[in-house]
Amino acid sequence: MSPKKRKKRRCGGFTLIELLIVIVIIGVLALIVVLVLNPAEMLRKGRDSQRLSDMTTIKSAISLYLSDTTSPSMGTVGDVYCSHPVSGCPVTCNHCNDTPYNNDGTGWIPIDLTGVSSGTPISHYPADPTNSATGGQYYRYQSDANNSFEIDSVMESDYYTTTNDVAEKDGGNNIDRYELGTKLDLLGS
Repeated sequence: MSPKKRKKRRCGGFTLIELLIVIVIIGVLALIVVLVLNPAEMLRKGRDSQRLSDMTTIKSAISLYLSDTTSPSMGTVGDVYCSHPVSGCPVTCNHCNDTPYNNDGTGWIPIDLTGVSSGTPISHYPADPTNSATGGQYYRYQSDANNSFEIDSVMESDYYTTTNDVAEKDGGNNIDRYELGTKLDLLGS
């Protein structure tokens, strides 16, 4: 008689131990990927990139408006206009708007871009991707009597606040907000 051989328990061609080892390895690799990529930081960085793009677009549109208009209307001198909705309007703002995207002077920036002779430079005014008073995530605008203006925003990612601190390097007077425009000392803190 031949000795009885023990049969290994198999699950679809693999032993239970082999499957557990593969699952543990996949779990460890997934954890490493999450720690290295930091998806929350990548989302913050993406929103900051959108803020930089929006502000450049707004500055270009207002500059085109100023070069095209003989008697520009820039809003109430000294007032701060914000992209935040009226409910919960931050105390740093004189004007918030429930129709922030309008580019006809009724949006969050009180400049009517629809009269530009070469055509409306932008279809709507962008608002901050988060647009929340918490953490200052909203855009602000202010002008003076000389038709100078400033727009600003708060960055939230480590990349744009630490590694490449755009607010500190923008030439404005507020190291906590990224400032853009023709006069970077209009908006206070």
